[in-house]
This record gives sequence, C-alpha cells and structure tokens, in this order.
Amino acid sequence: LFELAFRQSPERKRDGDVGKRMLRQIASKLLPAGLRQSPKRALQTPQREWLRGPLRDWASGQIEVALERYGDQWLDTVSVRDQWTRFCEGESDNSFFVWQWISIGLCCGQISNQISDRR
Repeated sequence: LFELAFRQSPERKRDGDVGKRMLRQIASKLLPAGLRQSPKRALQTPQREWLRGPLRDWASGQIEVALERYGDQWLDTVSVRDQWTRFCEGESDNSFFVWQWISIGLCCGQISNQISDRR
C-alpha cells in the first residue's frame, strides 16, 4: 500500500491545497458526506484514569524501581513521590513526567534482567 501511494504522481495526491486526493475520491464513493467531511479530532486515551486506577500499583512499582536506581542522582526522590501522589489524587493532570519515571523504571528492570540472564 505504501509503495502504491509513493508511486503516484503529485497531481493524483493533491488537488490545489487539499491533500489525499485519491483517498478522498475513494471515500466519496463509500462514505456519507457528513463522515467524509468531518474535521480531524484528537484521539484522547484514558491514560490518566488508567494510571490512577488499574495501573496504579504497576506504575508505582516502576517509579520505585527508578528511584531505587537513580534517586538523588537523576531524580529528586522526595519531589517525585510528592508529584506522583498529587497526580494520583487528581491534583495534577500532567502525565508527561509520570511516563518519564515509568520509562526509567522499565529500562532499569530490562537492564537488570539482561545482567541476570548473563550470569
């Protein structure tokens, strides 16, 4: 499908300022106008609800792994725990840093597993 799309001439891909010409032509035969012409919408995932709910214990565990390895080096342990608590209590909705802490914990766990496998 990608190869087919890339082989198309620019005239088949664009119609003035409107892109995806070929896709729009195909869609016009298959989909109702209201659906075809609706504006793009951002996809919202319930990640905050998941992290505060069913994934809370898992996320806490990953954050603790990160703090055990890098607390007081890369991470301010007291601040991370405080921000995690505020996030879980709904006082903060910014999950960007939460995902960074989880990622560090996952990396630490992966590295630890690789070292154990070599022994």
